[in-house]
Amino acid sequence: MMHQGEEARNTIFALWSEGYSFIQISAAVGLSKKEISKHVHEMRKAENTPPKKITIMDLTYTSC
Repeated sequence: MMHQGEEARNTIFALWSEGYSFIQISAAVGLSKKEISKHVHEMRKAENTPPKKITIMDLTYTSC
């Protein structure tokens, strides 16, 4: 069973990826625009995080 917070986060991410605004997402989820912004920021930060286990063989010219 999915926790209510996880459901809200999944909904936020889905709506954001579809191009909805923070205001539209906040109305759909019932959170403030600031809370939506924080969740989206965390999502974007996680997308830019490199894999945890990386070896020298995985490095490329653009890895740095």
